[in-house]
Amino acid sequence: MTMLLKSFSGGGVQVSLEQQQQIQALFKESNQKVAEEYFKGRDVLFPVQPLPAENSTIVESEYEVLADLIYDLKFGALLLGKKVDLLRDAAILLESTDLNKAYELMKLAQQGRPEGAFIKSKITQYEADFDSIDSTAGEKI
Repeated sequence: MTMLLKSFSGGGVQVSLEQQQQIQALFKESNQKVAEEYFKGRDVLFPVQPLPAENSTIVESEYEVLADLIYDLKFGALLLGKKVDLLRDAAILLESTDLNKAYELMKLAQQGRPEGAFIKSKITQYEADFDSIDSTAGEKI
């Protein structure tokens, strides 16, 4: 974990939503061509990701847990307690904007808590949502 913190110290550069949109506008035409050529069915190659709200549910103390989680996932360690909660909570935050990522995170949480009733119910809900999307759109997500 210490290695991760040393390797990725600092806040990095965060651009505003407006700056993201300006950058995307500059490359809209070329990104569209790449999307059409290599990513058929994808309307936008790089969707603008809104910045986390200032009242984000991830607090400073959870960043260390998140770094540990990444390390554990990389080396196949057993997921317990706060790490499972963090995956579950991250999935819930993403479910309205990126159902695929929410599903993948919830499946990871299930590895650490296979009998968790809430986690099981969310996975069932996501799978039903996928089925609903498939039946109305006629294509897989």
